[in-house]
Amino acid sequence: MRKKTIKCIVVPRGTVDEIAKEVGCSQMSVYRALRLETASVQADKIREIAIAKGGILTTKTTFKPIITV
Repeated sequence: MRKKTIKCIVVPRGTVDEIAKEVGCSQMSVYRALRLETASVQADKIREIAIAKGGILTTKTTFKPIITV
């Protein structure tokens, strides 16, 4: 297995819906912004709101299997 560490913003439950309504975007846009996958003015605004609502910037470790054929 291969270990991968990614940065993300973790928010309290239900906050994604609130942020999506406040910014006027989809939940998927909020999820992508919180996983730092996008770089735009809207994504920056989403991250700023998430931190203000109690979000925490952290790192998450994922394990991906190495597939050999």
